[in-house]
Amino acid sequence: MAAQTNPMKELYGRLSDLGVPKKYVRSALLPSWWDDAAAKTPAGYAEALTYVSKRLGVSMDVLRGKVGSTPLASPPPVARLRESE
Repeated sequence: MAAQTNPMKELYGRLSDLGVPKKYVRSALLPSWWDDAAAKTPAGYAEALTYVSKRLGVSMDVLRGKVGSTPLASPPPVARLRESE
């Protein structure tokens, strides 16, 4: 039987590419009791996506990388307004 890969590794990698480190995902986006082994089942991975999706304000389809969804991208830069003289 082949070893099952954990989808959390890909999720951590995609978020890390956007500047969201794994340590932050683990400490702020997922509950303290979370264990990555739970994501080896479809229901467990969906639960992890739900937590991350809600806390980042990103759809689950985007986090999954589904075709046709908006690609995961960094947020636009903050606009800086100048005062009139």
